[in-house]
Amino acid sequence: TVDLPPPHVAPPEPDADDGEPDDGPVWTLVFADGSRRRVARPLVLGRDPDPATPGFPTDAEPVRLESPTLSALHLEIRPAGAELTVTDLGSRNGAFVVTSGDGRLARLDPLVAHRVERGTYVQIGTERFLIDVDQDVDVDGAGDATA
Repeated sequence: TVDLPPPHVAPPEPDADDGEPDDGPVWTLVFADGSRRRVARPLVLGRDPDPATPGFPTDAEPVRLESPTLSALHLEIRPAGAELTVTDLGSRNGAFVVTSGDGRLARLDPLVAHRVERGTYVQIGTERFLIDVDQDVDVDGAGDATA
């Protein structure tokens, strides 16, 4: 793979934490097998994401993925209102986004939060998933929201 600047990724803007719940879309990860995982709070994906491991974000939920190519703590996914960021936690094999148009993998800089948009594919090890928005929640304000 060639390390290219990812077109769907940019460093997030600082977000003031006022203690109030963030308004915004209900982000969802869609895996190759069709399974979906809602991102209601920060997640740490990896081979063995143990919250007792040094460097594990204290507010995150562990998500174990069965893949020998993943690091124990591989990727953090963090919702912040209308934005979602992904951070490679210093993994050995890296984290990637699939670039639009040509479908090439662009490696994420380790330990840097990168903003991703709906429709972005992320790859860690052999796992590839789509960033989506929960279809059961109205994010455009055009109808009734259900949770």
